[in-house]
Amino acid sequence: MLLIKGEVLLSKIHGLGLFATEPISKGSRIWQFSKLLDQEISEEIFSKLSLAEQEYILFYGFLSKKTGKYHLSFDNVKFINHAENGNVGIDISEQEEVEYPLIATADIKLGEELLQNYNEFENARHEI
Repeated sequence: MLLIKGEVLLSKIHGLGLFATEPISKGSRIWQFSKLLDQEISEEIFSKLSLAEQEYILFYGFLSKKTGKYHLSFDNVKFINHAENGNVGIDISEQEEVEYPLIATADIKLGEELLQNYNEFENARHEI
């Protein structure tokens, strides 16, 4: 669940991106797993989904390094684009979460795109 205000806009990085609609201080928690709304999908269930459903999950979600399950967020966090040196990262100090929460790794200005290194949290993307 996003804990900051943001909007989805066209991105110079890739397609659509998530942009801050308020300044965000370094260290601020920006997202945390919602047990009621976010989805964690086992390999068994994933393999039974239609090709279109699998493709959607692989495009907007990821195969988690932490849980070994496919993760699909319900909110706009899925529009955070990849960058080797992003301004958002996982907080590995929080162990009680299903997925690690996200924090700002730098001060983020109003209107700035949120970016994260996907290698932090997902196993290599694969084709179906």
